[in-house]
Order: sequence, then C-alpha cells, then structure tokens
Amino acid sequence: MPAKKSTKPRRKIASASKVKTTGNMAKAEIVTATRGATQDGDRFQSASRTVLSGVRELMTFTNPTYTDAELGYFQDAWANSVAGAVIDKKMEFVMGRGVKPTFELREEKGLDDEQKKSALKKHDDILNELIQLDQKLGFNQKLFDAAVMAKVFGRCVMTWEQAGTGISRPGAIKLIHPRDTGRVFLDQKDWSLEKVVTFNPSAEITPPEMVYLVHKPDSPIRKTLLFGVSDLQRVVGAARAWRRIVEFDMPEITTSMWAGYGMFLVKKMGRNTADTDADLSALLDSLKPGAFNAVAVDALDDIDYKTLDLDSKTK
Repeated sequence: MPAKKSTKPRRKIASASKVKTTGNMAKAEIVTATRGATQDGDRFQSASRTVLSGVRELMTFTNPTYTDAELGYFQDAWANSVAGAVIDKKMEFVMGRGVKPTFELREEKGLDDEQKKSALKKHDDILNELIQLDQKLGFNQKLFDAAVMAKVFGRCVMTWEQAGTGISRPGAIKLIHPRDTGRVFLDQKDWSLEKVVTFNPSAEITPPEMVYLVHKPDSPIRKTLLFGVSDLQRVVGAARAWRRIVEFDMPEITTSMWAGYGMFLVKKMGRNTADTDADLSALLDSLKPGAFNAVAVDALDDIDYKTLDLDSKTK
C-alpha cells in the first residue's frame, strides 16, 4: 500500500535571504522565524537561526561596576601607594608630548607629496589658531588627567562649555569626577552610549557634548557595559594592606624591637588613688622608648620595673 501523506499542514518559515526583484532593484523581505518550526523537514531550537524582524531588538541593561565605597578604595590606593605612581608613569609614556590638531585632504588622488603639502599649507592659519586654542584651554593636560582617572576609576567624562551661541569654539574644558558620574543609558539599537547622568554638576550629557573615556567598556564583569574597570582593582587589597603595615605595624614593631615592653609596679605608700594616678601619669609621660630616662621620686616611693617577655616561643 502506498504510504499515506499527512494531511497536517506544514508550517513554513521565511528567511532573511528571501529577495524580491523589481527591475534592476532588489528588495529584501525580513520576516520573524518561529522557533520550533520546520525548515526542509528539520526542527530546530537554536537562537542563532532565528531571524529578527525590523521591529524586534535585543534589549539589555547595565549596572555600575563599583560602589562609591569601592571607588574610594581606588582613590586611596592611587594617592598613597606605589600603584598610583605606576599608573601616572604609564600614562605619561602613552601620552608622550600630547596631541595636536592636523589637517588631511579629503581628496588626494593623483597628487604627489609636494602638491599635498602645498594644498595643506593654505590652511596653516586656521591650524595654528586651533593649536593655540588647545594650549589656551590646556587640552593636553585635561586629556592626560581624564585618562588617568579612567585608569583609576574605570571611566571619566570630559566635557566643555561653548564660548558663544550656535556653532562656536569651546570656552572651557571640564572634567567630571568619576565618583560624581552616575547611570549610563544605552541606545538599544546598537548598545552604544545614549547619555550619561552626572551628580555634580547635575546634568544629562550626550555623546556630542563630551568625550567619554572608558577602560575596558566590554569588560568580562557581567552587566557593566560602558561602566569600565579600574586598573587598581587587582592590587587595591594589597595596596591597602601595605599602607596599614607601613603606617601602623612597622612603627610598632620598630619600637618593640628597640625598647621592648615593660611594666612599672608602684606602691601607694599610704597615698590616695588620685595622687597615685597622677604620679603614674607623670612617670609614663616622661619615658621615651630606646632612651635614657630620669624620674624624680619621693624617699618613700617604692617603684619596681618588670620586663614583659613577648618573644615568640616557636621555632
């Protein structure tokens, strides 16, 4: 017996490669595919074979990489450890003598080197004016500082104030501290930067109004797109520990190694508690570790000193 054909209609799937031809112009028709539908007798569930229509977009969101307290740790590590000096020297090497404006010809086909130089020389007055404007605004120093902050905190906003209305030249360049920089908004069409919210000053700044420096914008840290990663993250724990060792532990260790620890035993000899405490305070205040000390006592005072053995007993 011949096999019975299924009467169940097969679901068809459209492909983005389906093209309608009209004259010498081709018009593509993009249709959304249904997951689980059949295509040439096969069933598939892979998202990679799903065709997106023009109205559908992959949506995402992003969160700050660090809390303000963590940014404070980075700030402290930069200011008080050798890691900060390393970042400064690294950026000095990267920036070199800075940057300056240059002009290029839009169309240079068929021109030799001398002709290119001659064409560019006509615009030297404008070029020199732009160079002087950069020097006046301190552009290279501002750019260097912004790059350092992007390395320390992961990102930095550099914006400017216009000198006049309409199309005009910048009158001032301003850096907004990363700890005063807030949420990042994404353009969901391509996940590019839409705007940045700042706290001090309170503003919403768009890409045409700023230069947004980000260290590792697509970092491996999940859900932190365009928030960046600090170069100090991997060393901040060691930097904080080293600072505590240098500022607190080392002086204490040095003092104990030179002077050791001891205890004075003073008998009251009939005096009241207030007088005894005053004498003890005067005695302790007069002593200096690792130095000779002289203390005036009454004939009836009975003072005994005991050395405290705090040496390790382990081998």
